[in-house]
Amino acid sequence: MPSLNSILFIDEHWLFSFGASKNYSKPLLSSLTFADSDNNPDKIEYIFNPNLKPNISYNTDLSL
Repeated sequence: MPSLNSILFIDEHWLFSFGASKNYSKPLLSSLTFADSDNNPDKIEYIFNPNLKPNISYNTDLSL
């Protein structure tokens, strides 16, 4: 995922740091469910949500 990290040295005792990133994460496993059909392990019916999309977050960090 794209990220940017930089440091600016102000003087010998101080520095300024900055970070920014874009992160992706998968949907929760509970969103992918299955249903058992007739209590027969050979006939498990899987139910998936085709509209699931990854979670996207934008993060920043500043410090002095």
